[in-house]
Amino acid sequence: MPDSFALASFQLQVRVHYADGTSGQLLAATVNNVYRFEVYCLPAGFTQLGLSNLLNPVASWEVWVCNAAGVAQTERRTYVLATDYVARPRYLLSEGNSYRLLSPGTVDYNGASVGDYSLQWAGPQGLYQQWHKPWLDFRARAVPAEYEVPFRIADLLTLDPAGQELVDFHLQLWQKVSLKVSVGSRLRTATFSYQELL
Repeated sequence: MPDSFALASFQLQVRVHYADGTSGQLLAATVNNVYRFEVYCLPAGFTQLGLSNLLNPVASWEVWVCNAAGVAQTERRTYVLATDYVARPRYLLSEGNSYRLLSPGTVDYNGASVGDYSLQWAGPQGLYQQWHKPWLDFRARAVPAEYEVPFRIADLLTLDPAGQELVDFHLQLWQKVSLKVSVGSRLRTATFSYQELL
């Protein structure tokens, strides 16, 4: 908050201290047409100042405001980049089941339940046993079939890849739809590749 009519503009200066012991200074912002007793909010964060884009790893930085002549108008504030790991639980939701990110099992290190299924591939609650193996079993039993049917552009809106269709009195799950369009003619037919649900 400027307290003088004499201050017409100010600059936000940043002194960056790198992890290798060197340092550098950059001009983060210039504010013109300053009003007395007006409150100005200036960014001071690592990402806000663009320090994440610097080639050298940053250890800390100082921020202050100066006038056009370089005379400091505020105190210097020092920030140290925190690089310590902080555990923050995150969950991935899939079809109503929760998987805890950064924790491949269904319980954490304290033994508390953190999800319905494990992100690990093997095991009774693993992705293979619960999700992939049933799909492979279905693929092994499924009978492939192919049908060419009349098809219009409006039919594209009704396609439901998760839906089941009754074709020739057999329940089918479609695997692929192939459309044929030629120059000068409209879409007329589509070929559906099905796998029969047994």
